Amino acid sequence: MPKLSEKTLEKRFQCHYCEETFRTRQGLSGHIQFKHQAVYKKEVKAQEIDMKFISSKSKYVLTWQATNQLPQQTNKAVSSLLVNWHQVRGFFEALDLELNEQDFKTYLLVGLGNIFS
Repeated sequence: MPKLSEKTLEKRFQCHYCEETFRTRQGLSGHIQFKHQAVYKKEVKAQEIDMKFISSKSKYVLTWQATNQLPQQTNKAVSSLLVNWHQVRGFFEALDLELNEQDFKTYLLVGLGNIFS
């Protein structure tokens, strides 16, 4: 194992929440995740997917549907999938659970998989 220089040993990583310092980046990361968990989660929370977002993307969905010349029934199922997201999100909100962009992607992958199978 190589010997570390004095400069490397003296280097410290400072927490930007409480000014505490740590010898390694891993130590700092663990500190932030456990000591400042509430603040950390708010910063990394993904964009909430709402109907306004889905509506803004509808022209891309229509273009995709036209380009792929899908049957009418498939087009209706894809549109329903997007509209039903609002109901799914409402169910999770009733249970006081947060959804994020990754959840929306998973929902679309499973839904589209079911439509095209």
